[in-house]
Amino acid sequence: MRMDVNTIVVPLLSDDLLDAVERGLGVSFPESYRNFIKEHNGAVPITNMFSMNQQEYIVEKFLCILSDSEFDPN
Repeated sequence: MRMDVNTIVVPLLSDDLLDAVERGLGVSFPESYRNFIKEHNGAVPITNMFSMNQQEYIVEKFLCILSDSEFDPN
């Protein structure tokens, strides 16, 4: 799947950050997903439709992991 490189969230993720996210969520991501998210964090696919089990699906974008975020409801 090709990604629009202009939509990738930078800076790219480190293994340390992914380790911390896994600990926080209580999960272990497969190595293939870790590699994908380190290269394509938050990216929008150029071809966004795929078929599986005779169904078609659309991926608008992949969620991103941020190392530092601020939220101000005001």
